This record gives sequence, structure tokens and C-alpha cells, in this order.
Amino acid sequence: MTKGIIVGWMLHLWCRDSSTCYRQIIAGVIVTLGFLSTNGAAQPSTNSQELLQKFLQAHIRQMDPNIDQTTKFSYAFVDLNSDGKDEAIVYLMGRAWCGTGGCNTYILTPVGGSYKFVARVPASRPPIRVLDEMSHGWRVVTTVVRVDATHIYEGELRFDGQKYPLGERPPAGGLPGRLVIGENQQQMALFP
Repeated sequence: MTKGIIVGWMLHLWCRDSSTCYRQIIAGVIVTLGFLSTNGAAQPSTNSQELLQKFLQAHIRQMDPNIDQTTKFSYAFVDLNSDGKDEAIVYLMGRAWCGTGGCNTYILTPVGGSYKFVARVPASRPPIRVLDEMSHGWRVVTTVVRVDATHIYEGELRFDGQKYPLGERPPAGGLPGRLVIGENQQQMALFP
């Protein structure tokens, strides 16, 4: 809050008596205080889940207009590339999206009022984690991958400059990071 007061005081000294300038000061202080109240962390807007759901519905209907209406999803909003905008990590479940190896995980980045795909990972399972490690300016993401009945591991998704292809298995014992979608994460109906 001290920064907002200092900025406001500096603008006050600069503007002197102009009422237009005072309106700009008030707007600047409000924006500054809003930024400081989030501690600089990106906060998803109240419509982020609704926007994400509409994007996924449109994408799925485009693929198959007769898609299984019982599809469910879990999601987490995380700023993966430090641009102040939250990417969406989505775990999609349902007969059309799952097999013996698991279900589909998507990583989407916001573009305008929509999203674009940065990763499509089939046959994956939670837990899904975001690591402290970076690759080409984006955080490394992990998900459980099942190659066959005897080969199940936590696989790294390392951004390669354009997308997140499935990478190698992380070292034993895991790597520092945080859980974003757990094994028992709440599931939401995609088509309510």
C-alpha cells in the first residue's frame, strides 16, 4: 500500500490543480491498490471457468456433434509463462476421452477472449503438478503416464518454444513443485 500512496503523492505534486489530472491520479491509485491486493499474483476472473467451459464445449462439438454429454472435467488456472495471465490445465474425463491408460490432459493459453491449445496429452492421469523448473520461459508440468500395465510413471511436459510435448520421466523422488489437479479433484459436468 505504501507504493500506491507514494505514486499518488508524486502525481499530486506533478499535477497541481488540474481536475483531469486528479481523475487520472485516482484511477492510478485504484489500479495500483488492486495490483498490490493480489500480491502481484495473477488472479483468474470470475468468468474464467465459464469461458473455459464454453471453449471446451465448442471444441468438442466441432470434433463430434453427437459427443457423449456425460463428459466431465477438472481444471486449474496457473500462470505457466509469467505473463500475468493464467493458463488452464484441464483433465477431461468420459467414455470418449479415456482408455485403459487414462484420460486426456490439455494445457490451454488465453488468446483474446478464448484459448488455444499448447498441449494435448492422451492416456494421462492425475496427480498433475507444476514444477518450479522452467523450459523456454514456461513452467514444467508433470502428469502420470501409463505406457502399458508395467510402465506407469510421472512424465514431464517441457515447453519446447511452441508446445508441451511429453518428455522423460523425472528423477526418482520427484522435483519441487505444487499439486494443481489431485487424484480426487472435484469433477464438473462439461455439458450441464
